[in-house]
Parts: sequence; C-alpha cells; structure tokens
Amino acid sequence: MSDAERWDAKYRDACGEPLASADAGLVRALDGLSSKGRALDLAAGTGRNALELLARGYDVEAWDASRVGLEILAEHAPAVRTRVVDVTQGLPEAEPFDLVVVVSFLDRPTYGRLKELARGGGHLVLTTFTRERPGNRPSDRFCLEVGELARGIEGFETISCEEVGGRALLVARRVGGLGTL
Repeated sequence: MSDAERWDAKYRDACGEPLASADAGLVRALDGLSSKGRALDLAAGTGRNALELLARGYDVEAWDASRVGLEILAEHAPAVRTRVVDVTQGLPEAEPFDLVVVVSFLDRPTYGRLKELARGGGHLVLTTFTRERPGNRPSDRFCLEVGELARGIEGFETISCEEVGGRALLVARRVGGLGTL
C-alpha cells in the first residue's frame, strides 16, 4: 500500500469528524508574520493549517498526496485551491509563494528543495517531531534529530528556531530567489 493509499484510508475512516485545530507552533509563528499574499500548505492532509491561513487573509493553496484529505478540505473551504502532489517524487511547477508552511511532514530531500517554492523575501514555517517526542509515534524514521532543524534550511535565513516537548519549529526568510514581496 502506498503512502497516499494509507492516508486516503485514514481520512476515509475519519470522515465526518471535525477537523483538528491548527498546529499551535504554526499559530505562534503566524502571529509574528504579516498575513498577505500567497501561502502554500505543503503536505496539508485535511487542511487544518490551510484553514488557519485562510482565516488570516492569505490566498491559500494546499498540496497533499491524499486525494481524500484534499476533498475533505475542499468541503470545508472551497476558496482553498487543492492539488494532489506527492512531493517525495519532486515539486511541480508553481508560481512562488509568499509563505510556505510544512507541519508534521519529514522528507529531507524535499526540505532541500523548499527554496524552489518561496519568493525572495518570502517566509517558511516548518514544524515537526524530534526524536525527543513523548511516546514512540511517529516512528523515528519521521522524526528529526535533536538540533537538526537549528542548522537551517538551504536558501533560507533563520529568523527563529526552537525545540520544545519533542517538536521543532523553524521560522525563516527566503534569501535571493524569484523576486521580492
């Protein structure tokens, strides 16, 4: 079973349940950023974070490998443009975004290509699990090493980075790139 099929099944089983709230680290990070322009929720799932971006005034696009997850998002927020994309297979052509958000998704090769998605001067908010998370889920395969995110992401200047309670949060600004805000 592919990752997309596994997520489709998970979202089908949860169909009809209310969406979870936006990630708390993302909400804190967004409080320090202006809410204007185009935003991408990468690996969006059912779009809990895309909904937060929309509520803050962004023009939002959500990408995920799960068609079912994106269909659920479309039911809640037709204004969010959705796109079925398995970013582990590469990034599609897209106009650069003013904000790229990645929550609870770990694929190091994709992290190295995030600069392709952000406009010069645009922001990246990335938050996910570290190996110090409570319990054993997600598996270590999907967790950052402690201190790994503090080394930054290629093409971005770190604004802030923190690790608390088994989560890492990075807020960064795209240096150079495809135009400015």
